[in-house]
Amino acid sequence: MPTEFWAQRSHVQPPRVAFIILLLAVLLSASSLALAEIQPSPEACDAAGVITLIRVVRTGWQTASVLGSSTSINCGIDVRVDGIVVRTGSTIWNGDYWFLYVPVVSGSHVRTCMGLSCSDVVPVPTYVPQPIGPPGFISAHESNLTIKGTVVQLFGVNEQTAFIYAMIASGLWGYPDPNSYWGRNALFPAGPDGRIPGVSNVDSLWREYFRYFLHYNQVAGDPDNPRTNVLRIWVADDTWFPDGTYLTYKTYPVAFWNIFDRMAYWADRAGVYLVPVLGHYASDEDHSFFDRQSTHYAHQVELVSAIMDRYNWNARIAMWDLWNEPDIGHDAYWASVGGIDGFKAWVGGYIADVKPHSSNHLVTMGIGGSTTFPGVPPWSWRYHFFYNDIPGLDVSNHHTYSTAEDQYLIDFETDWHQALCKPHYESEFGYNLWDPGNNSLGYGYWPWYANHTRTAGWPAISTMVFLNNSKGPYADYPYLGPLPPYPFTFKPYGLEEPMG
Repeated sequence: MPTEFWAQRSHVQPPRVAFIILLLAVLLSASSLALAEIQPSPEACDAAGVITLIRVVRTGWQTASVLGSSTSINCGIDVRVDGIVVRTGSTIWNGDYWFLYVPVVSGSHVRTCMGLSCSDVVPVPTYVPQPIGPPGFISAHESNLTIKGTVVQLFGVNEQTAFIYAMIASGLWGYPDPNSYWGRNALFPAGPDGRIPGVSNVDSLWREYFRYFLHYNQVAGDPDNPRTNVLRIWVADDTWFPDGTYLTYKTYPVAFWNIFDRMAYWADRAGVYLVPVLGHYASDEDHSFFDRQSTHYAHQVELVSAIMDRYNWNARIAMWDLWNEPDIGHDAYWASVGGIDGFKAWVGGYIADVKPHSSNHLVTMGIGGSTTFPGVPPWSWRYHFFYNDIPGLDVSNHHTYSTAEDQYLIDFETDWHQALCKPHYESEFGYNLWDPGNNSLGYGYWPWYANHTRTAGWPAISTMVFLNNSKGPYADYPYLGPLPPYPFTFKPYGLEEPMG
């Protein structure tokens, strides 16, 4: 059985700590769509076992996922739709089971049976198709991301500081000697505390910043080093300065929008999609952002709504990340408001408050995946649903920092993404091994993970950094040479051909 433990991780200024799953390797032989074909083991099967849970998710006009739990491992189990056995398979090492693409119709009823034990009879939910965005916008279709009906994949990197430093350098946060902050960022030319030379204003910052993507897309392109087409970038981080981005927007609106506008413009010139991170607060001292009656929360909704309104027709926005790692470091607070029920009430309420301002874009939330969160289940389909089965959350999300390179880890999670019928974004990943000879962060680029998740069809992944951490850096990072010019012709919104 896989076991888990936490590894501590610190990011670039300002510091924050996140606890990340490290899944240890166990040899299992289940493929992504072959769980129903696993043969039961009579030696291990407990004939007295009972089915304790069944969950049915409608995934298409004529299909559904059927998932559940039991008290027996490696026991034969079948799925019955309207009394007819349509699938057979086996429970796994923890008693869980799941079946994908089970044939159903509206009005069907489903149950699972294992020996003498049967689950409750569950009606099949009504199928609600995901909305389709305007031409050129990224949309969700079942567990895929699409543009104009064509399945696409996003691969990218995270940037925590460039936008924050741009506000500081523009003189909007009251720092002494603000000009000394021009060009500072977390990636280029070498992170985690880089500084791009020759930058003296907002336009030159983003122009030079996105030229690095032009370079890396010239030298990358193999399975271990995919070309980069998305940047997940913090535009707010209240750990630095509570309400800092909100107050900038309110006090200096022209300067604030100029920073955002030029970022979107040069990202578009470079062919890079954006996932703006609209909230983050790492301290455990103030939880008012998670209180929908607080002033901080009201400011957050006002800021996010204004950003969504302004860029609702900009197809260079891949999706909005409403908050980074709200599950990390706030265990006592979430326990005090009902655990996962309180968490989902906040997430669902937040989405309901801002989604009317984003009719053309998907929304997600950067889930750290804390295993110390009150009531969190062990690694299983229930763990994935625990954090991502939230009405209004268009794209499921998770962060992985690990050293385990076992195919079943990818296969099982691929199944769970498909079972929930939402595209998945692994918005942070890294090879999590303390090796100060490579870098000071304790995590770095992970070629195996990039290769295997994309081969499995994961819609979107973003490495936390490009740095080497014993597995090699991304492409030829850090690149210190001359950068290529922008192409003379470019497509202003979206891509006509599928993204690789």
